[in-house]
Amino acid sequence: MARPVSILLLVLAAALAGSCARSDAEQAALELAARAAGGGVTTYDLEYRREIDGGDVWRVAPRPPGSAGDQPRATHLGVIVCMAGDRPAEAVRFSYLHWEPVACEDRRAKLKRVSRTPEQDAKELGQFISPPRGNEDDPALSRLSG
Repeated sequence: MARPVSILLLVLAAALAGSCARSDAEQAALELAARAAGGGVTTYDLEYRREIDGGDVWRVAPRPPGSAGDQPRATHLGVIVCMAGDRPAEAVRFSYLHWEPVACEDRRAKLKRVSRTPEQDAKELGQFISPPRGNEDDPALSRLSG
C-alpha cells in the first residue's frame, strides 16, 4: 500500500512543479521588475497583479524573514514591465497612490495620474506597510531598460 501512495505523491509533485515553471520570457520580466523595484527586492517579493496590453504589473510585497507562514507585506509600490516580443524592454516602479498602469506602447510604460490616499489604496488593493521612497511626483521612480 505504501508504494502506490509514494508513486502518487511523486506524480503529484511533478505536476505541481510543472505548473509553477516559468518561461524564460516570464522569468526575465520578473527579474527586471525586481531590479526596478530596488531596495533588495527579489522576484519572491513581487505579487502578481494583472496582465496589461503589452506587459505585466506586479505589486511589491516583501516577505519578512522568519515571519509566520512567510505572508507577504504589501507596499503601495508597483512595477510595470513592458515586453518586446519574448524579452522585457522596460520596467517602471511607481506608487499606486499617484499612478495607475495603463498599457505598454512601443515597449514603453504608460501610466495615468491618480490621487489616492493610503486608505483608498488599502481598500482597493489591500493593506500596505510603508510609503514609497523617492520623488512621488515622478512617474518614473525607477525606469530601467531590458
